[in-house]
This record gives sequence, structure tokens and C-alpha cells, in this order.
Amino acid sequence: MDMLNFTLNAILLFGLITIVNSDTVQQIYIKDNKIPVKGGDIQIVCEVSPFTKDVLRIYKADSLPQDITTASLVTQCIPSQCIGNVPRHTFSPSSSGVTITVTNLNRSEDQKYWICTINSQRKHMRLTVYTITPSLQYDNPPSQNQDLVQTSVTYSCSTGCAYPSPNFTWYYNKTGGLRQEWSTTAPVTDRTGGCTDSEKIYTSTLTLSRYTQFTDNTDTTVQFQCGAISITGAGDHRFTPASVDVRFAVRVSTLTLKDGNSIPSNSLEVNSGEPHTVTCTSSVSRPTATIIWYYGGQKNKTETTRTSSFTFTPVYSDNLKQVYCKAFNIQQESQAVSSNIVSLYVKVKVANVTLKDGNTEPSGTLEVTNGVSKTLTCTASVSRPTATIIWYIGKDEKKREIVTLSTFTFTPVISDHNKQVYCKASLSGNPDVFSNRITLYVKVLATTPTITDLTTEKLEGDQIRYKCTSSQTRPVAIVTWKLHTIILSDVQNTEHNHGNDLKSVTSIATLTANRTDNNKTIYCETTIPGQSVVNAQEKITVYWPPMSPVILTSSFPFLEGQTGKSIYCSSTDYGNPTATATWTTQYGTPDSADTRKLRLPKLTYQVDRSPVKCQLKNLFTQRKGLQIQSIQVLLQVEYSPRVQILAYGKQVTTITRNEGQTLSVTCDATGNPTPTASWVGQQSSGPTLSFDDIDRADHGNYTCRATATSTHYLSHNFFTEETLAIVVNYAPDVTVDVSSSNPTENQPLTIKCKPEGRPAEYHFTSFIQNWRSVLIPNTHITNNGVIKIENIQLQDSGAYICKANNGIRDRNQQLDQSGNNTVNIKGKLSFFIRVLFNKS
Repeated sequence: MDMLNFTLNAILLFGLITIVNSDTVQQIYIKDNKIPVKGGDIQIVCEVSPFTKDVLRIYKADSLPQDITTASLVTQCIPSQCIGNVPRHTFSPSSSGVTITVTNLNRSEDQKYWICTINSQRKHMRLTVYTITPSLQYDNPPSQNQDLVQTSVTYSCSTGCAYPSPNFTWYYNKTGGLRQEWSTTAPVTDRTGGCTDSEKIYTSTLTLSRYTQFTDNTDTTVQFQCGAISITGAGDHRFTPASVDVRFAVRVSTLTLKDGNSIPSNSLEVNSGEPHTVTCTSSVSRPTATIIWYYGGQKNKTETTRTSSFTFTPVYSDNLKQVYCKAFNIQQESQAVSSNIVSLYVKVKVANVTLKDGNTEPSGTLEVTNGVSKTLTCTASVSRPTATIIWYIGKDEKKREIVTLSTFTFTPVISDHNKQVYCKASLSGNPDVFSNRITLYVKVLATTPTITDLTTEKLEGDQIRYKCTSSQTRPVAIVTWKLHTIILSDVQNTEHNHGNDLKSVTSIATLTANRTDNNKTIYCETTIPGQSVVNAQEKITVYWPPMSPVILTSSFPFLEGQTGKSIYCSSTDYGNPTATATWTTQYGTPDSADTRKLRLPKLTYQVDRSPVKCQLKNLFTQRKGLQIQSIQVLLQVEYSPRVQILAYGKQVTTITRNEGQTLSVTCDATGNPTPTASWVGQQSSGPTLSFDDIDRADHGNYTCRATATSTHYLSHNFFTEETLAIVVNYAPDVTVDVSSSNPTENQPLTIKCKPEGRPAEYHFTSFIQNWRSVLIPNTHITNNGVIKIENIQLQDSGAYICKANNGIRDRNQQLDQSGNNTVNIKGKLSFFIRVLFNKS
């Protein structure tokens, strides 16, 4: 133990000085949520994460202390051991905390705040120790069945010693039924009654006052039970035995007044001077209800019974008096239930009937309008019950109702013309009484006429016609034509009879198409006297040609290489319908959405000065065969100069001349803007390059440069160069090379003819040997201007002369050119003597 104390003190001291990451108290709880019951045992867990080095202290206190040192220390632990010797307490430390097992729980020592602390951290819980009631019983219950109509009933049930107060619930069950919870709560009292350790005896009292009704106000008998539970979920539910039978009172809830077997709702028809009997029957009630009769608002008869009858003899003045009854039993009379209330009606015969149109009583003819509702009234003298008023048009019944004043609204139709309208009053057991009769004149209003367009295409300047057909009317309709607000005068009307005074009108209007009338509305108005005009209308669409177009050139000139450019066929009036355009041009495509726009391709020099014109077309030009065109314009595209080199009327990039010939070439430059051309590096600044006597030194490439300046595209470089290759051919210069400068007899020797000229394609015409102007026969083979001698002899000495050409004549017009070289062979004198001898 001393060693443990030393360890704890060391840990504490070290922790106070060097704590960086201390252990953390996570929670304190009862293991497995076990309910603490007096005399039982539980395990309390102080959970620490991690539990490695710090000291865990566990305290108990009656209240939650501000200063932990005022609480009672139960134990202090490290992960391997706990200090403390507390009866009934066992401590089990581990790496996750400490488990405290407490046995034989009691309230005085264990019902406290339990607190786990590490350093300044703490977690706590309040431990309640329960005492479960051992029994539940009635206190002096009734010994015989109870009737709540006669008396009130009180039940009390009490527990044994318990802590804390249990939850009481009262139950009832009907005979053979299931136990159900009673809806009314019962007060709970407590007393010590010899209990100790804060335990008490608890009593719940259920009181049912006299005349208590069952929940659904029915004649019901039940038995009661008392139930109590100390801890929800602990399985300690206690019940008393079932009580004696208790029968509930029933409050009177309904009362029905009947006339014989029927239940009148509002009125009751009676005959003046004749006795009449009605009955009132109440709903089932305990005790029996008292029924009171009322006649004209005054009490008339009272009796205690379920069904009561009332006989009365009405007089004329009893009309509209009310008859009803009321019933009460448990409730006060002021809260009595009322029956249905009926009013008395005393019968009176009909004396006369009058038909009116508004405030007048018409006679003879009544003018009405087809399709327009008309309201008449029919007034019968007062009767009881109210007479039935029946309306007629011709022989057809149209309406019947039981009223004194009847309103008849009808919508006349064409076939009602000349029929009679009247009403009569009918009362059972009495003859019918008729009103005055009137004859209907049914006006037929003009409805929306029909307009027919007789001219399909309305071209400006042409005559156009519309036909209007009115509906059948009574009397004949008046037809008026309007263009916008102007009344038209060129109109022809024709009437048509349809029988029964019905007529229609066909009207034709003629006018000249004018563009100013386009989209205006033409109206055909029809009416009969007393009617607002009705009309049919139609928009006029007039077609006219477009004005002559122009091609806008404000965007000219364009620049070579530009894309997305377009030109437009513009007009001050594109006509109606809006004209489309066709284009006469080598370049461009009409825009798919608006053909008046010509989309140009990527601009090149070919487009420059290409002609273009447009033509506008619409329905008018097609029908009239008109061609409405713009003036032709030339597209303008500025581009870098186009250069070609001309020689003797032909374009060349390479030209060949022979030395000594003349040559004249021209640098031909065209473009927009106009370019100037010159030859680079030449003294002449013009476009012509000339040679009077061309020399081989003039062979080479010559550059022509063309430039231009634009006032529209200042930053663009209008610059082009073309190169001419001049090839100067000349006759070859011929030399003869010897492979050794000091040839010796019997040694090999090569003698080579070397022409140099242009072109370098040579024809060797001769290769001869002379000795001092004497031609020596040469037996050596010449191969393409080369003589190869394997063993040279003295007789091979002499001048070797080679002739060759390349097809080009020299300035003297000589084709073959020659060259020579002298070969001296070291050898014997006899050769020369032999040569001389042979020659002589």
C-alpha cells in the first residue's frame, strides 16, 4: 500500500509539472443500464480514454460540489491498482477506466452524486436507489354492486413501503372484455405508516360522482382495477383484484317530434279549426327524462316519460307559430335537449293571378329577342299553403314552383314567335286560376356575319372584292362596310327570305388595293333596330413591288485575305411581301437567312473588279413580270502586286541565250493599288532589263520587285518579287592536259582533251598529232577526248591538237573549238631519221 501511495504521489507530482497530453474522463454510467434497487447490486463505470498515467479519483456527495475537496473520496486509481477499502465496494481498474461494484444497495449511503475526476476534468451522475412496492390492495372497497344513478362511488388503493412514488393507473373492463385504461386521473396521497429510509405508503383515490356517464353515454356496467408501477421497464407492475359492478347513468341526448310516423322538418300543415296530434320521443336515458311541450313559445304540457303526445286545435292566427318539445334528466332544465322545431301553416285559397313585364301588365303582343333572356313575374294572392304557379309558352309547361310571387326567366328561340305566354296558380282541391295571356314577337338579332375574300392576291392598283353574308334576322339586318374607320360606298346588297319573317343579306364591297391600306382591317357590320352592331373583320394584305435597289459600296475596297465580308442589296422599300434577292456574280453566296446579303469568299486578287448586280423579287414582281435590278458595280479588292516576266510576248521564269546575242525582258506588274516595278541591283529603274551583247558573265538570277501604296490599308505591305534565271550558253575553251610533264620512253602516258563551256555536253570532232607542222599518223585510240598510251615511244612526241564543240558557236560563228599541248619524249635519234626518211 505504501508503495502504491508513493507511486500515485509521484505520478501526481510528475503530471503537475510535465502534463502535455493528459488522460481524459469520457463518462460515468451504470453498466448495462441496470436499475438500482434497494438490497441489490450494480456496477458503476468511470470510462477514461486513454487511461495510461494519470490518477483517477472517485467521489460521492449529497449535492454537486463546486469544490471537489468537500466531497467524500471513495478511491483513487491508476490503470493497474486502486486505493481504498470501502465496505460493499470493489474496484476493478483497466486501461479504459475503473469499474466499481456496489453490493447490498442502500439509500442513505449510495443515493448520491458519483463523480469521476482526473486533474481538473470531471464527469458525474446522480444515483437513485429504488424500493419497489411489494403489494397493492383496496382500502375498504364497496361490497355490493353500485348504481351511479343512486349514489356516488369511491375507490382507494394503497402500496406497501416504496420509494419513490409509483405511477398509478386505473383500469376498467366490461363483462368478458379486455382491461382498458380509465380516462380520468386520480389524486395520489402518501403517509409514513411505519416505513423507514425515506419510504412511504402511497394511495390513489378514484371518485365517481352521482350521475357519472360512461365515455360514450351508453347504459354500461364495468368493474374497476387499480394498477401501479415503481420503475418503467423494471417489470414490477402490480394490480388489485377487480371491483364490484358499477353501472353508469345515461344522459338524455336526443328528442324527436313526429307527426304520425313522419318527422316534419320545418313546417307542419294543419287545417284551421281541426284538432291535430303530435308526439315527442326521447333517447334512452337513466333516470327517465322529463318532457315539456311548447306551443307558440309558451310551456303547455310537462310529463316524465320517454314518449309524450300533444293535441292542439289551430286557428287562423296560429299561422307560423312554432311547436316543439324539450327533455332533460341529469342536466339542468336550462340545458334541456330540444326536438326539431316545426312551424304551423293554415291553408288559404288563391283569389287571383297577375302576369307582369317589369311594372307593367302587358296585353296583346310582347316583343322579346331570340337568345336574350326575358324575365316575367306572376303574382298570386296569398294562400296557405302557398299555391303552385305553373308557366306556359304555347302549350308547353316551362316551370312550376310553390310561391306567391313567381319569376320566370326564359330565353326565346326562333320557334317561339307568335306563341302565347301565361301562368296559372294551382292549389290542391281548388280550381286553377289563370293570368292574362300575351303573344310573343321574337326578334332575331344579327350574329357575327361571314366575310369571304373574293380576291386571293391583292396587288396594288387592282380591284379587290369582299362578300359578307349576314345571319337570318327578324326584321331584316342593316349591313355596313368599313375600311378602318372609313365607310365604303361601292356596295351591293341582296336580301334572301327564309320563311316565318326571317331574312338574310348578301353584301359585296369593291375597292382598289393601295399599299396605304396594308394591314388595315375591313369590317362588315350587321344590326337590327335596337341592337348593337356585330361585325366580322379581316386584315387586308396588299402586295406591292420593291423600289430599285443599290449595292452599297461604302465598305470598298476590301483587302486581299479578308474573310467574312459581305455586300448588301439595299432598297428604300423592299415591297410587300418583303423581297428576296438574286445575284449576278462570279463570286459569293447569298445568305441563307437573308438573300439580300451576299457573303463573299476569302478575298483574292481574282475578285477585284469582278462585276456584280442584284435583283429584288417578290410576289408582285412575279405576277406582273417585273425585273427590278441594281446598277452593276465592280468589286474592289486591294492586293499585293501580281508579277510576271515577259520575254518576246511570253511569260518566262528561265530564259537561255548564247553569248553575243541580245536579250530584252519586261517585269509586268499589275495590282490594286497600281504598282511600280524595277529590277533589283540594276542601273535602270524601269521594268525592262536589256542586254545588247550578252556575255557569259551575265549568266545568273535577276529579281524583279513590284511595290504599291494604299491610302486605305496603311499598315499593309503591298510588295511582290519574282526571279528570272538567265542562262548564257557559250562555246567551250579547249585545253589538252598531259599526265606527265617529263614523259620518258616506255612509260605510260594519258593525254586528255578538256573543253569548258555551257552547256557542258561536248562532241569531240578530232584529236591529231603534229611534229613541227607535219601530221604524224596516230595509231592510238581516242575515247571521248582521251588518249591512253601504255608504253610511250619517241615517235609519240609532237603537238597534240583537240577539236570539240557543245553545239554553241563562238562570237565568230565557229562551231569547233581547238586546243593543243606539246609532248616531248626522251629517246634515241634514229626515230627522227626514220621519220624524215619515210617522209622523203
